[in-house]
Amino acid sequence: MSLRIALPIAAAIAGLTMSATSHAETRIGGDGINPSYGPVPVNSTGIVAAANYAATTKSVVIKKIMKARQAATADLHFAICMRVTGGNKTYLVETKVSRAPGKPYKLDAWTPVKACT
Repeated sequence: MSLRIALPIAAAIAGLTMSATSHAETRIGGDGINPSYGPVPVNSTGIVAAANYAATTKSVVIKKIMKARQAATADLHFAICMRVTGGNKTYLVETKVSRAPGKPYKLDAWTPVKACT
């Protein structure tokens, strides 16, 4: 193959690779199955509502929301680390709550932790 033919082919392949990479990096919400979470203020309306839903489901009282992240795919996903009290005990918990459009909240995970990650 001559150099005149090889260079346009190499440029075309590089262009396709860059295009695919750029698209993947700018897509919001991860791969559609595993959402990409980003930090959000702990006092934002969606975070507070999701935290209250999780706490009510587990019959605990929120003392403080320590850290919050959110992702948006077709559904909204909330990852929240909060200090809660229940059964005369105070502890940290990381919880994940999701909500599909027009549907109620869903508790996806509730994990006691030693520190927020």
